[in-house]
Amino acid sequence: MRIKIADIILSFGFPAENPAFLREAGERYGGFLTREKTAPDLFFSVRLKKLKKEPFRPSITLEKNLLKINRGDFFCEADLKKKRGALLLNPSVYSLDSFLRVLISVLLNKKNGLLVHAAALSFKKGAWLLAGKSGSGKSTLSRLAAGKAFILSDELVPLRINKKGVTVFSSPFWGEMRGRGEAFEKNLKGLCLLKKSTENLKTPAGEAEFAGTFLRCVMNFSKAPEISEKAVKKTAALWRLLRPQNLYFSKKDDGFLKLL
Repeated sequence: MRIKIADIILSFGFPAENPAFLREAGERYGGFLTREKTAPDLFFSVRLKKLKKEPFRPSITLEKNLLKINRGDFFCEADLKKKRGALLLNPSVYSLDSFLRVLISVLLNKKNGLLVHAAALSFKKGAWLLAGKSGSGKSTLSRLAAGKAFILSDELVPLRINKKGVTVFSSPFWGEMRGRGEAFEKNLKGLCLLKKSTENLKTPAGEAEFAGTFLRCVMNFSKAPEISEKAVKKTAALWRLLRPQNLYFSKKDDGFLKLL
């Protein structure tokens, strides 16, 4: 099975002993399965075994090119230079989904990308990233906008920062809308911090205000100082490129779209 999330291709050698799990995984990631002949960024040989979810928070180590990710329901060890690894996985799509979220965040954080707790909308010939932690209204706003905008995700959005600007990608990682999505990318036109309100309003976000809020929206389980430093630099770059704003929105209708 080959899955492409953002511009990252992952290949998995699943054992044939659990066809029900393979079918469910194929359905879950159907919009992100790829037949591209490009060599994968990582290939995993997979062993399935019933495991408990505890501990729930993953631990991550990255020394030189050796990556280890460990949680109760999965363990992986991968050589990033050789682009090969081994994955021990609880045979559950939920465990696979959690592993993919962590892995994609690690690979994006390592270079010029981020995985952000945000909703992303394609609207008016561009994409808007609307960042916020749990309870900020990402799914509510996405449901309201769905009639007029294409929703890339209402939960976790990958992005890449490059010389020409910022690219955002759809993802299979969804929140309350429970979508499955399809592979899609778009140049980022604007970035907002979500604020629930009784009226729709947009105000400039100062650099310190933006950094303090946005960094809490970046998915990062690594304790390595260099990864945190990179996240700070990328956040500063986003502020310079996009001059983010605060989006105060009312959940009564899609009137906030007029502000984008």
